Amino acid sequence: MRNVKLIIASLMFVAFMGACNQATKKSTSSTESTTIKSEVFYLPLEKVLANADSLSGKTVNVVGVVDHVCKHGNKRFKILSSDGSQEMKIELGESFDMPNPEIAGKTAKVIGTLTPFKMDEEMLRAFINKEREEHKDEGENPQLKKMEDILTQVESGKIPYFVTYTVTADKYELE
Repeated sequence: MRNVKLIIASLMFVAFMGACNQATKKSTSSTESTTIKSEVFYLPLEKVLANADSLSGKTVNVVGVVDHVCKHGNKRFKILSSDGSQEMKIELGESFDMPNPEIAGKTAKVIGTLTPFKMDEEMLRAFINKEREEHKDEGENPQLKKMEDILTQVESGKIPYFVTYTVTADKYELE
């Protein structure tokens, strides 16, 4: 029995020393450590929205196709789900440059905090009026039409309010 314990202890010591040697090798080689990259997993937009209640206020990793880049001085863009039926606004903070409108159509991988925003009837009206004013020279606006339809649902009592979700980006990259 003593020999078995001695063998197990010896094996554990060898395994421990091997792990320490590997860690030492990695930490002493600066080029090797900079090329090692941890894999980040991104959820499709539709999965984030399906679980939005439980993810609100938390950091999410979301991926979607850039549909619209705000050109009115705001650092934000909109991403779509894979089938184009769902959307989410991505807000960029002060540390980011203005996004180039040419990123539309590219896939965006975003890490940031998911925040819900509830809009009641009054807020919807104000939003619609602002959208009309900002985009009056652009012709038909599908976003405006969608918001008018939502306002009609709120006015009729079909839904109590409209909830939209925004990710305030800590990081993002484009593919």
